[in-house]
Amino acid sequence: MSRDNGVFTDHMTDSLQFKVNNEVTADPAAADYMHYIHYWDYVSKLTDQTHANFDSAWINLEFANLDQSQALVTGTGEYWISWNYISVDTTIEANYRVYVEVNDIGIDEISGYGFVSGCPSEGEFSFSIYQSYTLDDGTTPVVVDNKRWAVSATFENGTATVRVTQGNYFWNFTRQVCIVSDL
Repeated sequence: MSRDNGVFTDHMTDSLQFKVNNEVTADPAAADYMHYIHYWDYVSKLTDQTHANFDSAWINLEFANLDQSQALVTGTGEYWISWNYISVDTTIEANYRVYVEVNDIGIDEISGYGFVSGCPSEGEFSFSIYQSYTLDDGTTPVVVDNKRWAVSATFENGTATVRVTQGNYFWNFTRQVCIVSDL
């Protein structure tokens, strides 16, 4: 789907594929595998005033073992966002990039309910956030700030062990995020 209304343009694409024993199927109820890809962008045409763009947003996820007692989720995603503040004598531009990686997140099936809990019993994910911030007051553009945050989480029976890093700083914590159930 694409739109252009004179103020902005955007594009969106979704793809969903189901498989049984490595063969594509049109019957999602019988599937043991699902592949989901989503892409979206939004670009403002009003570049002479304050505006934001979602330059790219995509996700690519694979759901395996849907016919087993534990499904596995693996995939990546990336988001590019730019924001511009424009006044009479100053322009501020901020750019953000978020990259996400999911590695074998195990979701246990609840008998009679499927995988509705979404509670991770194992696996890990990580994401990085990059930020750049530029100020232009009519002289040479000056990069005011560049930062990167990294977050990683490992799951075990609904408990997440998380590490957040930014420059020389880091934070570690463990938290139960959900309860793995075997109803």
